[in-house]
Amino acid sequence: MRKKAAKEIDRVFDRLEKIWDSKTTHVTVGWLLVLIFLGSLAAIELNRQGVLPGALSTLIPINHFYAVGFVFNLLLIVEIISLVFNLSHSISEALGKQFEILSLILLRSSFKEFVHFPEPIQWIAFTDPIKHILSDSGGALLIFILLGLYYHLQKHQPITRDEEEKSRFITSKKWRH
Repeated sequence: MRKKAAKEIDRVFDRLEKIWDSKTTHVTVGWLLVLIFLGSLAAIELNRQGVLPGALSTLIPINHFYAVGFVFNLLLIVEIISLVFNLSHSISEALGKQFEILSLILLRSSFKEFVHFPEPIQWIAFTDPIKHILSDSGGALLIFILLGLYYHLQKHQPITRDEEEKSRFITSKKWRH
């Protein structure tokens, strides 16, 4: 019974992973993020101009940088879904994906500082937040550079010699997630 359930989970997981990793899904998600960003910018601008009705205007911010933060949050969700699929394969690739997510979190953090600036931004008046932005974005850039080196140096070595054992190991990782 347990073996049958494991095979069913394995089949469903593999099918979802195939859909998620397809070029069509990547293109669709990319365009969706761009459209959401542009839609968010448009909604924020409409709210800035006072065009939105009262109830809706209280939900939508007036700072354009909220659109950037919103899309970064969605991108983090996309990357976490990718991490879940990576966990069933290579541990080293999953570790790299975790550092990619950390880098995105740092970038998002740097953009979060911008929402506190009135528009148009006057850089001279905001020296302390600029320091936070530079440190977060510098940390994100450093992680991306080190991650490129990590992926370049990475050598995949099988942890099992037997294909059936490897298959059982991968299935057990899918079963636990």
